[in-house]
Amino acid sequence: MQVFQALWEDIEELWAFEAQAVAVSGSAFAKSRCITSIFELLSSGFQVQLFGQANLLIERGANLEEVNDEGYTPLMEAAREGHEEMVALLLAHGADINAQTEETQETALTLACCGGFLEVADFLIKAGADIELGCSTPLMEAAQEGHLDLVSYLLGNDANVHAQTATGDTALTYACENGHTDVAEILLRANAKLEHESEGGRTPLMKAARAGHQCTVQFLINKGANVNRQTSTNDHTVLSLACAGGHLEVVELLLNSGANLTHRLKDGSTMIIEAAKGGHTAVVSLLLEFPNRFMHSAPEYSQPTHQDVNLNTEHRVPVHGLGNIVPPNDPDSGAMNANGYVPSLPGHIIHK
Repeated sequence: MQVFQALWEDIEELWAFEAQAVAVSGSAFAKSRCITSIFELLSSGFQVQLFGQANLLIERGANLEEVNDEGYTPLMEAAREGHEEMVALLLAHGADINAQTEETQETALTLACCGGFLEVADFLIKAGADIELGCSTPLMEAAQEGHLDLVSYLLGNDANVHAQTATGDTALTYACENGHTDVAEILLRANAKLEHESEGGRTPLMKAARAGHQCTVQFLINKGANVNRQTSTNDHTVLSLACAGGHLEVVELLLNSGANLTHRLKDGSTMIIEAAKGGHTAVVSLLLEFPNRFMHSAPEYSQPTHQDVNLNTEHRVPVHGLGNIVPPNDPDSGAMNANGYVPSLPGHIIHK
């Protein structure tokens, strides 16, 4: 609360200055803009110089818990815009620090974290904001937007890295889904679960692959993520999701990392079908061509030499397979031994 007190003292000094300005000018700014609520003040491009006007509105009975069309209170709006001084002012006048929106349960802190405002988040937490409140926690919001410093700060303040949304998503799944590899790394260091399953059994690797984030996919594979993991209903795999999204580089990376090209989904769909559904021609071509890479790279078969052939072994071909070995017009085509076989190689010794 020392930070809060220091900032509050600065605000009081500004008020004293602004009070004189208002008295002299007759509040020309308020008259010219017809500002009647804190929301209007914020939307007008709030500046530190307008503290006197903000204080005047509050003293005249402005509703600190009024909500706008988005369901935000003035404190939420100030936090969302990163106005630390306004946040301090509203809290000093008793604004509810943990007020939530009706539908998504957003708070001033979750909005500050979504916007990446570290100083505002720090101020709110030190003033008593709940660090785990909201459908998406402050950590999830920061991770989703890729605010690395803010994620580190929240983890340092004991934010729950395993917290889940109603759909089972975590800070890690949000980070991977949005391609924030650096955030994913710090979350894993904080013991986030690499193979966590969100709704439908989708893992962080699946989320990254479906969105086409190659660097994040590579990072997760290097960390040991299972490239052949299937969703809980087997309607998708990591590879099928990448194919469905048409992410050529990710598909190739997964194939080179051992993803199963021949796996069939619950409805019988294949990787090629998943790519074809979306018209991803380049991915289809890769899937068709990929098996041939191994055939071309295999060593050529060498025919055995005469030294390799055991002359004491009789090589025989069944009569019904003769047409495949000896042309019909071959003069020896009718020759066979007593057992109904003919020599398979002309010139070989036949033991009677």
